Amino acid sequence: MTTNVLGEIAVLKVQMRAWEKGIVVSKPAVECRYDLVLDDGAKLYRTQVKYAGSKGWKGKEGVVPLALRKWRNRERSILPFYSARKIDLLLVYVQRIDHVLWFGPEVFEGRKYLQIRTEPCRNNQVKGCLMAADYMW
Repeated sequence: MTTNVLGEIAVLKVQMRAWEKGIVVSKPAVECRYDLVLDDGAKLYRTQVKYAGSKGWKGKEGVVPLALRKWRNRERSILPFYSARKIDLLLVYVQRIDHVLWFGPEVFEGRKYLQIRTEPCRNNQVKGCLMAADYMW
């Protein structure tokens, strides 16, 4: 499947989860800095949605890598990372565990990549690890 198709799968998973939680979802009519706007009744969240479905690296089965780049259409440059000035929230659909993860700016601000752990480290390391279970939405 193409990256556009995978991205749309992630958006649909996020929309389904938002509806389950009673959150109103709005989708911009034109391409912009974010994919969706979520309205929980108290705040509007400019939301970027990503699909994380990679099998990871050989020997690191419990990790799902995620590049934080915004692909642009019409020959515009790629944005290398996300900024809290442009989005409020990063929602990631992790195909391996079939869950949507909620990351605030404290996690994504200025980072080019995330390594999401779907299983505990074999050496029991927890400090500095992004454990999927801690961010499930």
